[in-house]
Amino acid sequence: MVKLIHTIAAILTLLLAGRVAGWEKRRDAHGKTIIAYYASWQWYDRSGLAKPSNLDHSLVTRYTFAFFQINEQGDIWGTDAWGDPNTLFGEYDWNWVPGGANTYCSWDGPGEPPTCAGHKYHTGLISQAHAAGVEIYPSIGGWTLSDPFSKLAENPAARTKFAENCVKLIEDYDFDGIDIDWEYPGYAPHSGRDVDTVNYSLFLKEIRDKLDEHGSKTGRFYGLTAALPCGPDLIKNIQIDVVKDIMTEFNLMTYDFHGSWNPTTGVNAPLYDQTGSPDFSVHGCVKNWLAGGARPDQINIGLPFYGRSFAGTGLTGIGDTHIGKADVATWSDDEGSPQYFNIAAKIDQFTSVRDEQTMTQFAYNHAGWVSYDDERAICDKCEYALDHSLNGYIIWEISGDLMPDLSQPLLQACNDRINDPGSRCDPTMEGDPWYAHPEMQGVCVNDGNQAAHYIAKENEYTSAEACCDAHYGTYPECLGASTSPGSTGKWHETMEGDPWYPHSDGYCLSDGNHASFFITNLDKMFVSAEACCDAVYYYDSNCIANSNNPPIVDAWYAMGGECKKGVVPTYVDIHYDNKDECCYAEFPGQHNRCVSSGVQDTASTSPPTRKPSSLPTSKPSKKPTPMQDVSSPTNGMYYPHYGSDDGSFAECRNDDRAPWWITSDMMKGSKYDCCTTYFFPSWSDMCLSGNEPRPYYPDYTKRTCRNDGQHPDWQTGDYLTDNHYTCCSTHFGHDSDLLDICSGTVTSEEVPATTATTTDATTVSVTTSKTTQATTVSTAKATAATATSSSLTDKPTKKPTSGEEGNSGGTAYVVEEILLDRRTAIDTKILLTQTPDQLWAESTVYRFDDMLAALRVMYQQGVAGKTFYMGDEGDIGHNYKYGLVNLAAFLAQSMKETVKYDVCDENSWDLVGGRYPLSNACGQLGQSYQDYHCSEAEKHMECEVDPQMAITATTHAKWWGAPAPLFCGPKSSYPHTGFWNYESICDDPWATPAKTCDVYDGQRAGEFDNSAPFANSGGRTEVEGCCWWGRGVIQTTGVCNFGKLNYFLGKRAKDDGRDARYPGIDFCKTPDAVCASSEHKELKWIAGMFYWIESLQSYSVGGWDYKDELHKFVDNGMAGNSFIDAVSGIVNRAGAVDGSYERAANFNKILAELGL
Repeated sequence: MVKLIHTIAAILTLLLAGRVAGWEKRRDAHGKTIIAYYASWQWYDRSGLAKPSNLDHSLVTRYTFAFFQINEQGDIWGTDAWGDPNTLFGEYDWNWVPGGANTYCSWDGPGEPPTCAGHKYHTGLISQAHAAGVEIYPSIGGWTLSDPFSKLAENPAARTKFAENCVKLIEDYDFDGIDIDWEYPGYAPHSGRDVDTVNYSLFLKEIRDKLDEHGSKTGRFYGLTAALPCGPDLIKNIQIDVVKDIMTEFNLMTYDFHGSWNPTTGVNAPLYDQTGSPDFSVHGCVKNWLAGGARPDQINIGLPFYGRSFAGTGLTGIGDTHIGKADVATWSDDEGSPQYFNIAAKIDQFTSVRDEQTMTQFAYNHAGWVSYDDERAICDKCEYALDHSLNGYIIWEISGDLMPDLSQPLLQACNDRINDPGSRCDPTMEGDPWYAHPEMQGVCVNDGNQAAHYIAKENEYTSAEACCDAHYGTYPECLGASTSPGSTGKWHETMEGDPWYPHSDGYCLSDGNHASFFITNLDKMFVSAEACCDAVYYYDSNCIANSNNPPIVDAWYAMGGECKKGVVPTYVDIHYDNKDECCYAEFPGQHNRCVSSGVQDTASTSPPTRKPSSLPTSKPSKKPTPMQDVSSPTNGMYYPHYGSDDGSFAECRNDDRAPWWITSDMMKGSKYDCCTTYFFPSWSDMCLSGNEPRPYYPDYTKRTCRNDGQHPDWQTGDYLTDNHYTCCSTHFGHDSDLLDICSGTVTSEEVPATTATTTDATTVSVTTSKTTQATTVSTAKATAATATSSSLTDKPTKKPTSGEEGNSGGTAYVVEEILLDRRTAIDTKILLTQTPDQLWAESTVYRFDDMLAALRVMYQQGVAGKTFYMGDEGDIGHNYKYGLVNLAAFLAQSMKETVKYDVCDENSWDLVGGRYPLSNACGQLGQSYQDYHCSEAEKHMECEVDPQMAITATTHAKWWGAPAPLFCGPKSSYPHTGFWNYESICDDPWATPAKTCDVYDGQRAGEFDNSAPFANSGGRTEVEGCCWWGRGVIQTTGVCNFGKLNYFLGKRAKDDGRDARYPGIDFCKTPDAVCASSEHKELKWIAGMFYWIESLQSYSVGGWDYKDELHKFVDNGMAGNSFIDAVSGIVNRAGAVDGSYERAANFNKILAELGL
């Protein structure tokens, strides 16, 4: 029956594919590309207002569906198992029950995509777009999903797999191209590295090749686009001159130039620079990409259908100092970044101002300031692309201006402008301005082509006299030359050189052959390609591009693994006179196969089928030319060769034949450096298999170092060394006895009782001098010996055998080894906090050393016989992954809960009536932490509430005006509590009395207001007995949880005569020790791990068991987000998950950093 259901579904899917296969792309008269990003989460927004059937598809030329996610292995899958298929393939048909079972699409993991026949296909975005002649691409990546790109792009096999999966998406679901949203190559907070620059080019080239290979079978061309940055520091990480010949379009994200992360108000998407921000504008971004080698007809500029807000009073212009955050009070639905439909609904409550310098709009009221694009600002941007012959536009995001009546005023404003080329956005503008022609000294012109020459607004003039006076002073010839016939763009008999004239193939030439085409009339001769294209071809962007780079119409070029003949695509810059030459140059080692395949090179005696071209019919032969000097381009240095000839795949060469894309900074002085830099094991081993020695690696079971090429896959980077001594000292130097064994000074039989003896292939046993029980020693790397905490240098002891999780010494120590190897990466890439300026920095509260110390306590000793899960016994080579994934899930939640904010104590974050109640210490969102009681069975463990307890939190939020630390105290000290006024100016020496910001270090605004009682969302107006707020990395909260810490680890355990890890700490009397202890910094981690053991590792509800699901996730290749999404739901107590995408992105980032 199941097979029958799948067969029916497959048939229906094929029928659907056939029904839409014949669609034709709509050709709009305006010739511009209008790309609308459609965010997957819009399926849920405003009761489905933005569903595909409510959109006017005639206003766009392409949809780009955001987003699909990836892993480092090259898999691609969706982000929402319900919303994605309902948007793309239509609403699920609940009445469709073939074979007795409902089936629906679900892209919640990599692998073969399912059939989607259970959906109303005609209502889906793919079907509706194609029916309207509109393309649709999938966008792969995104801001929160970009971490895997760096490792993916450096792996040749993963690049190939990814490119093949791109083709698979197109084949299965009839997409028309691929959009890559890697944000950004070389961007460290998203795991970017310097090697991304070259790998990005290789990555795109692999995709391009696979798309072309597929296109050769289908007869279609598939576009390849990418979302690209505008920051100059990010642009420089991309080889524009290389990728311009690989990608079809550049989607420049010309928005988010300024926001609440800046200290002053600024424009979200300025068309031209605002004062003090050079190049941070649409114009600045376009100029930088053009300067790097991009063509105007490749560039799409961004149109933001949203704004950026700033909170604070008295903000009335650009450059005003705000309070350090977005105006979330006014724009709560959009978290401070309002969609245009929300701006339009509230704009009457604001004073709205047009800024002519940036050609955008801003508005302000008593609470804040917002920058946005209205219809005029969008018109200006669309006009800019027309004036500069750019390809088109990208819209983020299409639903942003969708009004309740389904009108879209911003999108309509752009369409109105580009469909009326004779109009102007500024109705007061008459005629064309005069400007100094950059190619003709001493001449001003008003030919309407000022935009094509990127003439700044301040260099445009209302008359020839004004222009000449400004640029040439009293230069006598300027005015006469400017008012001559040639100044209108038409050629003049007195001019030198050759005129530009129209070619019959749609572009213009200046080759002196105009007479051969019977062009003798001066009206058909022009001073520039721009003037010619403007007059004859209405300034068509293809005319400009082909005039400056005429197409090659009859040549051989390489594509899809063979040599082809015909019109050379614009992105191919190497071509040949004949097939033999092409095959020899492009496919060395496969020359014979190339020559015998595909189209043959036969001389034609037939008459020409087209009129003679003014271009030569064949160009001189052009061989692939390395960037370096051909005589000795590599100068003995090694470069990576990824294999294009028979029998080679992964190797490093120094043969002075580096391909064109190899740059000097890719060269390495030794083969070993080259192989280990550019290839993963076992490819690096293959690369080193020549005369270079293999690297040494640690064999922990034998306590020695080997170089036999048999090291585990997870041993990379610092695990590998170039000699035996370095390997031994690195991996066994923390223990002199082990170091002696590794170096061969003593044998294992000579080892005293305190050293290890091998018992089997997976465990290393030891008899210690302190106890007689068998324990397992750590093979921690030498870096452990340098840890600042003494607990990191102690040898861990085996956990009690009564523990529930069954940690294996072997797996636990492999996990430790991997963590120690990645200590720096964890501190610098994982444990990051977001600063008030929205930048990322290393956390000062959460550090690797403290985490490892806590982990050792919790997996060896644990709480109540329960330990932190580090993997199963048995096959260490696989089971250690269970422990790492458990830790990764824990860290992913921690990053979102506390690490991101660099806090240990809970922040006051529950805003009530625009104010932060001081009684938030008692509980937020209506909760009461002192009423978090234990069950009856565990009631004896919980803390008693002491009404006299007084504590102030150690940490707090750090944004401008952030609330003071939480505090608790008796009613005798605080009869009532008010609120924190975050908008108050605290630094005012002229006030009476003078005011200073002295509540906490780093305070910049805000103050207490206790003039009257102010209740929190639970109704409390005092803080007596309210000392049980959350503390630790995943916050331990309430009298029960602190009581359990005390009962099992603290003073209560000691008083009861049980072993106590912290006998001097009474967690019931000093719960603040979790965050305040300088002696035991690991406590902030232990509190979170205790929660994890109690709430996650033991979770088994409704058939969903945490450990079972963790095992399934690992055993099935660690793909998809279903596991981490479920974990996030548990952490959020099965309620709405705060930041599910962020938590999943954190998880995938950690897996990548841990080598999984």
